[in-house]
Amino acid sequence: MSADIRIRFPEAEYIGRYLNHGGSKTVFIIRRSGHTRGDYDGNILKIRLRTADCQWDDEPAIAKASKREGYNILPELYWEGIGVDGELEYHCWVVERCIPLNQLAKLSTCDKEQCVLAACRVITRAALCRLTLSDCHYFNLGLRITPEVWEHEVVIIDAGS
Repeated sequence: MSADIRIRFPEAEYIGRYLNHGGSKTVFIIRRSGHTRGDYDGNILKIRLRTADCQWDDEPAIAKASKREGYNILPELYWEGIGVDGELEYHCWVVERCIPLNQLAKLSTCDKEQCVLAACRVITRAALCRLTLSDCHYFNLGLRITPEVWEHEVVIIDAGS
């Protein structure tokens, strides 16, 4: 049994490979089908089943609101929409890929003191944006991947709680 899903955007089709899930969301890394590079290649698709009371996840709205504050504390939001699978509807969004801090902290080369300081810094910046995190575990924080090794920064990869 495959953990892959097929995603059809108006402009292209992608394959999503299961990465992880939480209490309400499932996370996939996506690549465009075929041999042509897609705009969302290597990024993250998050999906959440639409609940009976029609609630959507707060995470994309928080990403849009925090951007106006001038702090870069969340992964870049590239797309948001509704996904359909038969009768089921999903709230879906695509964000930039980051390395969760709990995975990074397991590496012997990781400077754990710097991770703690970076986590404290992003939580403080979130407070300045009036964003209070109720779950500050390492799996909700991640390292933004940049071309320059010394410019990596920690961001909040799950601001929905």
